[in-house]
Amino acid sequence: MEGLVGCCTIALVFPLHPRLPFWMLSGSSPVEVKDNTYTSKHKYKPYRTILYLLGAETYVWNQIEKHFEDLPAQLKVARILFERGFQVRVDGKVVSGGIEIAHSQIAKEVGVERRAVDSTVQTILSKPELKRIYTNLIQVCSLQEVAREFNLGVMIFVPENARQTGIIASVTRKVSEMGLNIVQALAEDPSLSLQPRLTLVMEGEIPPELINEVRKLPGTKSVTVY
Repeated sequence: MEGLVGCCTIALVFPLHPRLPFWMLSGSSPVEVKDNTYTSKHKYKPYRTILYLLGAETYVWNQIEKHFEDLPAQLKVARILFERGFQVRVDGKVVSGGIEIAHSQIAKEVGVERRAVDSTVQTILSKPELKRIYTNLIQVCSLQEVAREFNLGVMIFVPENARQTGIIASVTRKVSEMGLNIVQALAEDPSLSLQPRLTLVMEGEIPPELINEVRKLPGTKSVTVY
């Protein structure tokens, strides 16, 4: 379906993807948000995927980036694999689900030589922390651009300071108080996005009262609804 885009998930899309126990925000009640991880699609890159840990001082991308110091070409490759949710298999293949993605195609997209992709895969598989991450990346469908086709509402929340803890919990609590169910929650990691934002896809129309309540929250920069 045109408009549907993929994004990585080592995280949640609730309640659509119930097989991810550690980072999953279970159920449809957003008031239960704790230290969970959300996924996100960047405004200008439909496959952009970011992870944001509530209450965590260390952000996911920083944990990956440190393994590629002084390896700029590999860092570019590692980043696009992560953003698009491309999984690295133990046999060295890069895949999306069961679909193999040629190293040459990845190199062309990133703007590096194929051997940089080969080396990145080798680096990932040689480092236990990276291996655990990249061998478990999964793409899921982002509903943001097709929400209207399913009679869903979209709210985009931009905070003044995305590193402030409890922001996502505060916003989703307001949604819960209005009796709305969140179908998908997408958030951006401040270490990857210049203007991190939280995108909520909800059942039905979003009432003006909710918009006003969210705008009153401390640290709110802007709220957009469509």
